[in-house]
Amino acid sequence: MAYQLRGVIGRISAAQGVAAELGSVASVVPLEQGFALVPYTTAVYDAFVAAGRASERMKPFWWLGESLAELCAAASRDSPLVYVEAEYFGGAGDQKAVLWKGGAIAFGPVTTGRLSASGHGPGQTAISQALAGLGVVGTAPERDEFLVLGLDRHRNWEDWGGAG
Repeated sequence: MAYQLRGVIGRISAAQGVAAELGSVASVVPLEQGFALVPYTTAVYDAFVAAGRASERMKPFWWLGESLAELCAAASRDSPLVYVEAEYFGGAGDQKAVLWKGGAIAFGPVTTGRLSASGHGPGQTAISQALAGLGVVGTAPERDEFLVLGLDRHRNWEDWGGAG
């Protein structure tokens, strides 16, 4: 079974600011603990590119370009932000995450691979580590930051963005 996610996560007000910068096709999806996700759907990406904000990708990410990274860095001066990418199919795949605080990268970029092969358990994946740095609190080893926010709610990143 496949799982895909890409987007920006922060406090609701910070996520709203990022969504406003990304344009009218961007949405803000409330999560637990006062956080929200701005899904980086194909429609949002295409609108960002059409607005002339296309840029070289920031490695190791596939979709995070330097322009979006600069937007997140600037927005993090007021409130920390995380950008995440995850893609799994049949147990193979990886997670990538980066955390900005105070206008600069505070964690990452970090990549973790397949959970069973890499030795990364709950709370040790790239996304959970970045979310912990953001202030998300896991409730138990089996309910790490990723699960507590409900990031397992949808299996495809496009499902987070509604029509986008």
